[in-house]
Amino acid sequence: MRPDGEFLLFGHIWPPTAVMLGKAPYPTREQVCEQVREAGARLVYLDPANLPALDGATVPANVYVLGAALGHTALGRLLDADEMAELVQRRWKRGAERNALAFQAGLEARVE
Repeated sequence: MRPDGEFLLFGHIWPPTAVMLGKAPYPTREQVCEQVREAGARLVYLDPANLPALDGATVPANVYVLGAALGHTALGRLLDADEMAELVQRRWKRGAERNALAFQAGLEARVE
């Protein structure tokens, strides 16, 4: 990380196999946040509890995080959010409604 960089952290915990087998540690959120602060970067945290649902199922987290990156980091100054939303719709025609909701929710997400 650059001292003036940004670090987007989606708080979903998905431990790798080595962690599940007890062969490697998994960092806590606090440890990650501390390392970001020590590096001098700005932390943008997305709480996975805020991931919206449609018809009882959560929307795709990857599209949600993409929207959040565009809405809450410098990436949004490089890429146009409307163009990206359209691209997501063209790329993944199946599930278009879910992806549109995920992307927009990410753009508007409450971040810490």
